[in-house]
Amino acid sequence: MINIRNKKIGKNELIPLSFDYIFTGIFNNKENMELIESFVGVFLEINPKELKGKIEIISRDLEIENKKEKNNKVDLLLNYKGEKINIELNNEGYSSGIVDRNIVYACLIHGRGLLYGDRTYGNIRTTIQLNFNTKIKNKHEVIESYYLRNKYEEKLSEKLKIEMIDVEKGAIKCYNEPRNAKYQWCRLLKTKSVEEQEDILRKIGEEVMGKEVKERLKKETKKYSEDEQTYELYTELSHEEIVKNTIRANSLEEGISIGKDEGKKEAKLEDAKNLLKLGVDVNIISKATGFSKEEILSLKE
Repeated sequence: MINIRNKKIGKNELIPLSFDYIFTGIFNNKENMELIESFVGVFLEINPKELKGKIEIISRDLEIENKKEKNNKVDLLLNYKGEKINIELNNEGYSSGIVDRNIVYACLIHGRGLLYGDRTYGNIRTTIQLNFNTKIKNKHEVIESYYLRNKYEEKLSEKLKIEMIDVEKGAIKCYNEPRNAKYQWCRLLKTKSVEEQEDILRKIGEEVMGKEVKERLKKETKKYSEDEQTYELYTELSHEEIVKNTIRANSLEEGISIGKDEGKKEAKLEDAKNLLKLGVDVNIISKATGFSKEEILSLKE
């Protein structure tokens, strides 16, 4: 039986920064402020030195008005001189639900942009949402900006801005434009290789990210990648797919083609029994093999 997964990552491998758990862990840490300043500075086109000491990490919790919803957390929420910067990582494919969710988050944040004591909505601060999408594709550019507009393309307001950043497209374009820090950051977010990370950091200029900040990023990503529980969490997200692939691989090893006829049912039963021994959740085994929960539980010795 082939192991479903190893619990340790390879020596020269990394869990990508785009994995939500790692991203929120690194970028919601006040000890990593210089790294945050570098990251945000690139996409807001502000020199990180100008941001130094002016960015504040604020609560990620957003209370949803619908009482059926639990409190939601955004990935990263920053305050910059009264302006709000909301950063979201979207690792799902395109759906109206994902887009609508992010719009709701942006509107909730923007609605709280009026500071205490302000007597007019004209004083409301700007809200910028940066959506880093690993699967949602932009039609035109790596970064596409959205505002409130009318049908004549006239802006109603510039105080609420949403940017859709196509991480995959940026990571590809960086090879033709190696000095473009935005594109290099896209590549940095998705890399799973220590060597590639080193190459990217060499190409990002010192004025954008200093040597100490680069070392800090390497240390943080290495720490999370080598943590067994983090790796289990990362692989668990695709656990069902891994189980299915394992069953297929085992069947090929044994010269068995899994199908629906009775002659092949025994092979699937054996796979289900072995997965039970490995402690795989019954629901996952059921989806992967097609057997009912009752049938699977009856295989326990």
